[in-house]
Amino acid sequence: MRPVSSGARPAEPGRLRRRLNRLWRRRWVRRAATTHLPALALAAAAAMLASDPAVHAAAQAKLAEARAALTARPEFAIRRIKVAGADAGLEGEILAALTDATGASSLDLDPAVVRRRVESLGWVAGAEVHLEAPEALRVIVRQRKAAAIWRIEGEPVLVDAGGAVIEPAFSRADHAELPLVVGPGAAEAVADALAVLTVSGPLRPRVVALTRIGARRWDVALLGPAPGETMTLMLPETGAPAAMAQAARMHERIALFDRDLAAVDLRLPGRPTVRLTERALTGLQKENQT
Repeated sequence: MRPVSSGARPAEPGRLRRRLNRLWRRRWVRRAATTHLPALALAAAAAMLASDPAVHAAAQAKLAEARAALTARPEFAIRRIKVAGADAGLEGEILAALTDATGASSLDLDPAVVRRRVESLGWVAGAEVHLEAPEALRVIVRQRKAAAIWRIEGEPVLVDAGGAVIEPAFSRADHAELPLVVGPGAAEAVADALAVLTVSGPLRPRVVALTRIGARRWDVALLGPAPGETMTLMLPETGAPAAMAQAARMHERIALFDRDLAAVDLRLPGRPTVRLTERALTGLQKENQT
């Protein structure tokens, strides 16, 4: 009799081969063997290499060397800077501010950095920067328009209608067409000052300056009837343009501001008051004494 085995009989070679063939016919097995396992092996090898500081440093050096060689190629150098939206003076300022961009590689150039540099110029309200082909840089700007001269602590500067400071106003004569606003908070209220001047009518040539009082309202300095003298027109906190229009109508009717006045107060609606000059008061006293 044949002895009975206590353990399982090992698979015959032919049977094992058939099992492996059936397993290989399954798609997921073939994909794992031909794609995933090699990829995992490569990733493991790359991780081992990357963990080696010497290998990592060598790879970084090779990468930096390749990038430097690429950015140094002459076809990527900025040769032209085109400026749109600026007058000749501002265009010159922009080009002067971007002198180091000429010749720089377009691969290294950050348009956002260039835009911030251009927008730091006082005459620039906003800018866009674009690369046009590898060798050209296009800068499109919105240029500020000077609306007034703001004198703060004795220093005059040009401001736009929104109160943004543009640049120092070195000579008042160079900007004689612009109104002068004075005092803290005056720059932020330039638009209000312009609205007042728009309705000033016959008084406009006599306006010397508008002074912001308490960051709430305007006092308007006007040329007086005597050479070198000024008088003050006090406007209310609200409705300043309407009060100025009222002052212009009074002047047209009775030549109010040709009289010997120190101030005209229109802060209370319906109750205008005037203050005479010392010279006028002296004259009245003499008349009363005779």
